[in-house]
Amino acid sequence: MINCKITGKLDILYEDHAHIPSDTDVFGYIRIGAHSYIGIKNLIGDVKIGRFCSIAPNVTMSLGVHPTEYISTHPFFYTNENGVGIERDISEKKHSPAIIGNDVWVGANVYIAKGVTIGSGSVVASNSSVVKDVEPYSIVGGSPAKLIRKRFTDEIVSDLMQLKWWNYDVDSFKGFAVNDPSTFIKQFKDSNPVKVKYKTMLQTASSLSEHGGFYMPNI
Repeated sequence: MINCKITGKLDILYEDHAHIPSDTDVFGYIRIGAHSYIGIKNLIGDVKIGRFCSIAPNVTMSLGVHPTEYISTHPFFYTNENGVGIERDISEKKHSPAIIGNDVWVGANVYIAKGVTIGSGSVVASNSSVVKDVEPYSIVGGSPAKLIRKRFTDEIVSDLMQLKWWNYDVDSFKGFAVNDPSTFIKQFKDSNPVKVKYKTMLQTASSLSEHGGFYMPNI
């Protein structure tokens, strides 16, 4: 369910079972996958979020970057609407949307910079500041966030990234050992799981409509 307020030309493209609460402020174009949810009082700019992500309260992600090389960092000087400013090159990575993979857990009070990619299966500890890319299935923390440890062995991580279980109907996993990654991987490979196709909706400031396409982070 998407309850947050959207203004202007901004929009949210989301799959079934995604949730954004009413007290989250949206500043940008958001893409959010099935079963992902965002906690209360978040502040969100341009971001692409995969499936099965858990975003805790008070997270700030992907807000605009002010130029430090201009005479001033104020927006007056990097917009051309006033006849004084010179527009920035927004094609640079630091101005691109943050990308959060699938099955990512972001703790409370986290800051995620624009242009950052957080790989699938990762965990970001509470009160962290993520300013660099995070490899899949990593646990990171601190300000700036640094690697604490990998969640699993390299072999398990490689298998999970190849399986991409989040692209399959979760009913296919009934009876699987979800608490034992090695066994789960074997059960997955020995079975015939069904790929899932979720309905996608586009919500803007003035409309809500079904949408035919969706971006899914492949990381």
